[in-house]
Amino acid sequence: VAGCVGETKKEKALELIFRLLREPDLADAAVSSLREFLDTDRRRVRISPVEQARLNKLAGPMIAQALTWKNIPKEPRRILKVFLDYRYKKPPEIDLESATKTLLNPKEPTYRGYAHGEGHKILEQLKAAPRKEFVPLLVKILHDIPKARKDWTFAGALVAHARAFPDAVRKGLVKHGLDGGFGSTTDAVDSISFDLYVAVGILNTCGQLTSMLAGPDHAVRRWLRKYKVPAHLVSEFKQSIENDVAGTSGPSWWDLQLLLRIAPNDAKRLLERALEKRKSYRGGIGCGLLAFAVKCGRKELCDELITTVHNSMKEKRSQGSIPSSPRFLLLAGDERALREYLKILDSAKRLRSNPFYNSSDLDYEYTQLLGQLFPSHPGDYFKRVLALLESDSLPVRERGQELLKSSLHTTLGYDCKAFASQRAQVMKKLKPLLKEFHPMTELEIRGRLLKELGVTLEGNASKDWLPALEAASKSPDPALAQNARWLIYVMKDE
Repeated sequence: VAGCVGETKKEKALELIFRLLREPDLADAAVSSLREFLDTDRRRVRISPVEQARLNKLAGPMIAQALTWKNIPKEPRRILKVFLDYRYKKPPEIDLESATKTLLNPKEPTYRGYAHGEGHKILEQLKAAPRKEFVPLLVKILHDIPKARKDWTFAGALVAHARAFPDAVRKGLVKHGLDGGFGSTTDAVDSISFDLYVAVGILNTCGQLTSMLAGPDHAVRRWLRKYKVPAHLVSEFKQSIENDVAGTSGPSWWDLQLLLRIAPNDAKRLLERALEKRKSYRGGIGCGLLAFAVKCGRKELCDELITTVHNSMKEKRSQGSIPSSPRFLLLAGDERALREYLKILDSAKRLRSNPFYNSSDLDYEYTQLLGQLFPSHPGDYFKRVLALLESDSLPVRERGQELLKSSLHTTLGYDCKAFASQRAQVMKKLKPLLKEFHPMTELEIRGRLLKELGVTLEGNASKDWLPALEAASKSPDPALAQNARWLIYVMKDE
């Protein structure tokens, strides 16, 4: 019984745990119960993240006091000390001088892939909270210690500083002669080879160019406003697509879509050439290129796109795989293609038996297709999610709850396992809110959601929201924090 007290997630349970700790014979069970109490991933009683954070905060001083007791056995005492060190002790302020001494040591264990030692701790802290005065040190490490370029911990800290202080990092790269890269003989993790240089506005390779162009629309627009793409890279990228058009397999629709962002006329010209040759390509032209063509105005190809999607679906199913080709109907941006997508989606709504658990579950193909509707088609998405939430079937409600959480980072109080009367009370508020989302953009949806969750945001989205969003982004409630961070990221870009 002592080992189960923590599952209740109540203040009285916390008090009882520490009373049990005073009994040497019950100390092991009490520590196990405390672990359950503090753990946010293993909780069996549903409580909000805010309440969990409050309870965990209460436990900190109690653990510190318990460590002063004389009668706690050795192993429970060790575990309590781990809890205190890991969860409650604030890391010491990083001193630039001592950090320089540690991180400029080529034998530092973190550069050999070991996640222990002072260097790893310093880099993790710098990644979480970038500081401008550390930029010269990080760039010097990049220059002086080739092994560091292969370490993900160092790369994470460096890229975080590049995103926070792009001009300072760019200046440091130029100073050390690293603005041209490392040469062909030096290996580096992808986040250094690509993300670092994109973040500071330096493009040396086609790989870096496509990495930048593959970002979200608002991030690409911000980059193109601030920096200029080298003409020789645009020519090199175009030439590689020209070669694919002239080859036997045809160009990648993805490459054409990226080219459309910086050279729309060239992208459309190469698309037309590919369409003229499409019957000669080995394996056909593919769903992606047809969808891209429809998106670029070739509406007469919509029938061919729909037929190709269905043929691909039939082939994948014959191989025992879940088809991925319907997503290209959404890429096309065409009303008829969307209607066909929704028909495919709704036809996949069925319960499948799960032999491993002797139960039924909503077909994964349906939930996968439904998830792809958000955020581009919120009306069609939330209409169907709402139907899942209102279902009499628990497996169906479970999938609806998962989709709601994945798109909004919250279930808005909905619990698929609650009694019908309890669910009905929640749905009285939830149903009108989800219907309100139907005509909105993603930015409007997340702003409206934060207002519903208690954040004060006056009027329409504007820079005036940023102070309130910054405060919400630090909340222990992931619904507030994650939606606020998304809005801050997008609004600063725009």
